[in-house]
Amino acid sequence: MAEKIFVSPDVCMFPKEDEHLTYHIEITLPGVEKDTLKLRMHEDSFFIKGESEDKVYIGSYAVCCEIDPEKAKAIYKNGL
Repeated sequence: MAEKIFVSPDVCMFPKEDEHLTYHIEITLPGVEKDTLKLRMHEDSFFIKGESEDKVYIGSYAVCCEIDPEKAKAIYKNGL
């Protein structure tokens, strides 16, 4: 079996237009199954890791505004 390569996933973060100060973060992880995902939210950053057949996606990202990790939600949609 070939060694997996490590890559940083594509990440897009933008504010949602609602009455609260909320943000939407989209992370592209092609070929990654939900059961291989690890996501950790912190007040000023988040960490993501997931594996596909040939790649390990891994990254740690700072965010512009404070996050309440208890209120953060994650949704998985076919590798997004």
